[in-house]
Amino acid sequence: MSTLSLPSAKQIKVFERTSTALKSLVAIWKAYVAWRVRSAAKIALYQLDDRTLKDIGLHRSEIDSAGQYSHARPDHELIKLRCQLR
Repeated sequence: MSTLSLPSAKQIKVFERTSTALKSLVAIWKAYVAWRVRSAAKIALYQLDDRTLKDIGLHRSEIDSAGQYSHARPDHELIKLRCQLR
């Protein structure tokens, strides 16, 4: 018959450090993916002509700042819109 033992304080500290490190890595990965999506959206927008940009409510000079306000116009919506316009 086996007995169940509780983890030691040292094991708990190691687990907490590992958990914190993993959370940090996940946060870094999410930031990287978001940056890549914003970059792809900017590239897609720069490829549009001025008339198409005007149709979606943007001027060419606003493309760089459009990604900063993702709550107003999420990047994935810009990419979907670009695909629909092709």
